[in-house]
Amino acid sequence: MRMNSVIDDLWETLMQTCPLLMKEWLSCFHGQHDEARTDITSTLSNSDAWKDPRGNFLLRLVSDNKTGYRSSSSGRCKPRVQLALAFVRHMSKDSRFANFIRTTLSARGRQEEESFDRAVGNGPQQNGSSSDHVKNHQSDLQGIRLMNICISDDRRGM
Repeated sequence: MRMNSVIDDLWETLMQTCPLLMKEWLSCFHGQHDEARTDITSTLSNSDAWKDPRGNFLLRLVSDNKTGYRSSSSGRCKPRVQLALAFVRHMSKDSRFANFIRTTLSARGRQEEESFDRAVGNGPQQNGSSSDHVKNHQSDLQGIRLMNICISDDRRGM
């Protein structure tokens, strides 16, 4: 099966299961479905972009800074965590996305850990272990470690 048909299936699934979340995200593209699909396709077809917050559509979905998707109404970046989790949930059912999910969540976990360490004044961890905060927000879904990428209610993008 070609990647385009896999992305088509993923797109249709999300449009059916999360129509309001998808519609809100599509407003960032002024309703241009092709542009949103291109973001997904370019992310999935370029493994170098998987760790890049500017090039990975999932990382952009959860971002509230300049790398995120700008709301068409306010012009501000708004995290869309629930939609990102829906993508992860559906992608985790297909083994072809396993490396992408693993790499993306690992990159996001490192970003969250560094952000938390800066916030509490610890700086980066020198021993390579995760902070207790990050450890307390991990779970396991079909063998893929998932990071709770929602720190507070206002970061959920709702």
